[in-house]
Amino acid sequence: MSSSKNRLILDTDGGVDDAQALLMLIANGRTPDAITTVFGNVGLDLATQNILATLAVAKVGVAVHAGAGRPLTQPVIDAKYIHGDDGLGARQGLTWSLMSPAKTPMAF
Repeated sequence: MSSSKNRLILDTDGGVDDAQALLMLIANGRTPDAITTVFGNVGLDLATQNILATLAVAKVGVAVHAGAGRPLTQPVIDAKYIHGDDGLGARQGLTWSLMSPAKTPMAF
């Protein structure tokens, strides 16, 4: 976890644009202190796995907390037609079960 006074929590829906943003943060020395995932580009489980996979590729350990699996009041709309069925541009046959989401809340 960062010792910085200003902590960073990245909230993401697990699409390729968020994976790229996460990699850019890491490359610039600003690894998030925690990451939350929500449905959006893809469903919650896949969004969470995409972010865990991105962290594994970057060889960085950050607590990932799964959040909302659907909108509170609106119908579910995803962006698979843009980001592919997996949210990362259809990564052809790769499986990413390298890490697991956090099971306990993180205190700030």
